[in-house]
Amino acid sequence: MKQSRNRAQEEMVGFILIILIVIVIGLFFVGYSLRHKTEPVQNAEVGSMISAMLEYTTNCTPYGISYYNLRDLLKACYNNEVCSNLEQDSCIYLQNLTKAILAVSVNTTDRPVNAYEFKANFVGAKNQTILNITKGVCNKNITLASQQIAAEQGNIIVSLKFCKA
Repeated sequence: MKQSRNRAQEEMVGFILIILIVIVIGLFFVGYSLRHKTEPVQNAEVGSMISAMLEYTTNCTPYGISYYNLRDLLKACYNNEVCSNLEQDSCIYLQNLTKAILAVSVNTTDRPVNAYEFKANFVGAKNQTILNITKGVCNKNITLASQQIAAEQGNIIVSLKFCKA
């Protein structure tokens, strides 16, 4: 009777050790997967999209002379100008137009975009966010690109980040 009792205790200890080892291995994998984030990848296709967007001719004109492209509209927004022909603040027009362009352009590839982020920041004497449009949360499969636009007393950095499924 005493031998069977000792043997049962040994089996219980062995079983508990196996469970502890499985738990430790499981915690290791969970910790690794939580810490492991995919690094964003610079992408020429996204860079081309930014270039095309910046050259898009808008309906905004400052004095009825010529129409701004998106690049000029970003500068106009930073300088708090108004689209005189539209009687609208250039920043409001810029935000609405950029949202519309992104809505049409985003899901034209074979892999749908789950989330995106379009930013335009002025970097210079006073740093300022000109435009920040986000849709969804982007954590994996990140592709991005950025472009720099020369502006008075600094630069405007335009960046576009996509998160694909």
